[in-house]
Amino acid sequence: MIRREFIKKLIKGFFALTATVGTIIIAWFSYPSGIRQKKYTFFDLMDEEALPVRGVKRLDYLFKVDQLGSKLSRDLAGVVYIVNNTRKIYALSPVCTHLGCFVTFNRHKNEFTCPCHGGRYDTEGVVLGGPPPEPLTRLPLKVENGKVFVGFKI
Repeated sequence: MIRREFIKKLIKGFFALTATVGTIIIAWFSYPSGIRQKKYTFFDLMDEEALPVRGVKRLDYLFKVDQLGSKLSRDLAGVVYIVNNTRKIYALSPVCTHLGCFVTFNRHKNEFTCPCHGGRYDTEGVVLGGPPPEPLTRLPLKVENGKVFVGFKI
């Protein structure tokens, strides 16, 4: 084999390998993420009598979740805000849609605020100001047999 032919084959092999790896990477990142495929699992958070009469109530939760029906389990812990306005009752995720920080509720201003970047949301989760591109995520909430259930994607 002549040196020039060897270098040509080496370069062609390099570009073929680069194209293959690039295609695999593009396919990997364009495939829908696993979070979109997960279904909501409802957890009993509180009794119906404990719902706020009006305004916002913060709930801290901790659940043990079995994975795939096996003996493996993990803890699901976090915060959810239950809001009762004059129209309806709903649950809001505390995760800011800007960079994923946790918002807090300011009772004096009657709004959610992100302490990191100044994002502000009203009690319906709609952006009032700051950098957040979208409203706070509403979590499915249902009341059955005197219990309040909120759905989480796990």
